[in-house]
Amino acid sequence: MDDAISVALRVRPLSASELSRGCQSCIDCIPNEPQVVMRNTDQAFTFNYVFSPESSQAEVYDNAVKNLVPKLFKGYNVTILAYGQTGSGKTHSMGTCYNGEGEMGIIPRAVSDIFEKIAHSHDQDFKVSTSFMELYKEQLFDLMACSTKPRDQCIVDIREDARGVHIPGLVDLEVKSVEETFKSLTMGSAARATGATAMNAQSSRSHAIFTLTIQMCKKNNGGGDMVSKFRLVDLAGSERSVKTGATGERFKEGVIINKGLLALGNVISALGDGQQRGYVSYRDHKLTRLLQDSLGGNSITLMVACASPADYNFEETLSTLRYADRARHIKNKPIINQDPKAAEILRLQKEIAVLRKKLRKAEENASVPVEGESELKKKYDLLGEENEKLCSINDDTERLKRSSVSNEKDGDVKSDESEADNVKSPNVLKKRRIKKPLNETYVEGLEGFDSSVASDTETDDPDMETDYRETPLFKRLTEAELHVERSLSHMPVAKKLNFAEDGDLEKDKENSEADIFKSPNAPKKRRIKKPRYETFSEFNSPQLVKPSGSGE
Repeated sequence: MDDAISVALRVRPLSASELSRGCQSCIDCIPNEPQVVMRNTDQAFTFNYVFSPESSQAEVYDNAVKNLVPKLFKGYNVTILAYGQTGSGKTHSMGTCYNGEGEMGIIPRAVSDIFEKIAHSHDQDFKVSTSFMELYKEQLFDLMACSTKPRDQCIVDIREDARGVHIPGLVDLEVKSVEETFKSLTMGSAARATGATAMNAQSSRSHAIFTLTIQMCKKNNGGGDMVSKFRLVDLAGSERSVKTGATGERFKEGVIINKGLLALGNVISALGDGQQRGYVSYRDHKLTRLLQDSLGGNSITLMVACASPADYNFEETLSTLRYADRARHIKNKPIINQDPKAAEILRLQKEIAVLRKKLRKAEENASVPVEGESELKKKYDLLGEENEKLCSINDDTERLKRSSVSNEKDGDVKSDESEADNVKSPNVLKKRRIKKPLNETYVEGLEGFDSSVASDTETDDPDMETDYRETPLFKRLTEAELHVERSLSHMPVAKKLNFAEDGDLEKDKENSEADIFKSPNAPKKRRIKKPRYETFSEFNSPQLVKPSGSGE
C-alpha cells in the first residue's frame, strides 16, 4: 500500500460571472493523462487524478474516493481534504451542505457506501457515530451542540496526550442509518459560519471537519476489535481582499483564514521536502494540530485540490497547483487501529487456524497407503520376534551369572575353612609360635641351660615339641648362651641374681600369652623377656660389678 498522500485535481467550469466578464481558461488538461499545463507557460503538473470541467460528481467519487472506503473496514484512518481558493468548488465537491436534494458530493456518497458495506457484513457488529466541528476565528465550535445551545456555549478545546489529539466534550452522535447521518450533517451545516463576498455568495468563513467513527467487533470473538475514523475536511478558501471586496468583519475573517492556510502550507512544505529533518510546526495553528494525523501521521489521505480555470485567477490557480504538488510528496504512516491485546489475540487465532489446516492436511496424507507398507510391516514383525528371542537369551545369561556368583561365594567359604584346618595341622610350621622361656633364676655359669630351655619352651601343638631346635629363636639363644659363658668365665665369684617379683612375673607371662593370642601370624616380632640384673651396667661388660648391699 502506497503511504504517500494522493492528490486529485478538479478544475471547475467557468462561472456565469466569469463568462460575462470575458474570462478565458488558463489551464489545459491532458487527455487520458493525470497532467495539466498552464497556458502560455512551460509549467506542467502531474497528480494522481485530474478531473476536467466536464467531469461529474459521480466520476470524481468513483475514481478517487470509492476505493478508500474498504480500507476503513480494515482498521485504517482515512482523510479527504478539500483545498483551493474561495469560489473554486470545494464545498460543492465535498457535499458538506447536502440536504437531500441535488447531486450528491463525496460525503453523501461515502456515507451510503459505508452503510451498504455494514448491511452486507454478517460476521461483525458495528457502531457508527458522527461529530461535526468548525474552526472559526481561532475558536473551535461543536456544530452538533449548536442546535440545542447558544453558539458561545459550544466552544471546545484541543487536548493532546499519548494517544494523540482529541477534543474533550465534543458531541459524538451515534447513527444507525444513512438518513440519520444525513440529518446530523444537515444540522451541523446549518450552524456553520458563512458569508457573502464579491467572489462567492455563500462563502465558507471557517474550516469544517465532519468525522465518522466506525467501531468493529467480530461476532462471538473478542479478538477482532478495531476502530477507524473517516475525516472529511472542507477548508475555507484563500482569498485576496482586492478581489473579494471584503471589509470590516469579512476582511478580518479573510486574514484569519489566510493565516491558518499559511501555517498549513508551511507544514506541507516541511513534510514534502525529502531533505527536511527538522522541526515540523504543527503547534503554530489549531488547524495544523487538528490535521496532524492526516499530514504525516496515521492516516490514508487524499487531497482534492479545486482550481478555477479563469485567467482572471491565474495567480491563485498556480499557487493551488504548487500547493498540491508539495503535498503529493508527503509520506504518511498508516497503521491498523486495534487494541494491542486484541491484536495479539487475533494473531494467535490466525496461527491456530493455520496449524489446524496443516494438521488436517497431515491426517489426510497419513490415510493414503504408502508404497511398500506391507513389506515394512513384515520386517517390523520379524524384528519384534528376534527381539523377544534375544531378551529371553539375555534373561538366561543373567540367571547363570547369578548362580555362578553364588557358587563362588560358597567355594570361598569352604576354602577359608580348609585353610583354618591346615593351620591346625602339624605340617604347617610357619604359622606356629614357640613360647618364650620364662625362668625364675639364672644359675651360675648357666649350667643346664639346654635342659631348662627345652623344658620351658612350649608350643600350641604337643606334636611339635621336637622341632624347636630348628627355629631361629633357638639359634639366637644358643649364641647368647655362648657369649654369656665367655663373659662369666673371668668372674671369680658368681652370685645368684633375683628376677622380678613373682607377681610381676605372672603378669608378664599373662601379657605375653595375650599378645601371642592376638597376633599369631607375626612370630618374628615377639621378643624374649630379658632378665633384670642389679649390678650390670651393660650387657657386654667384661667384669661383673659387685651388687649393692653385698658387704664386699
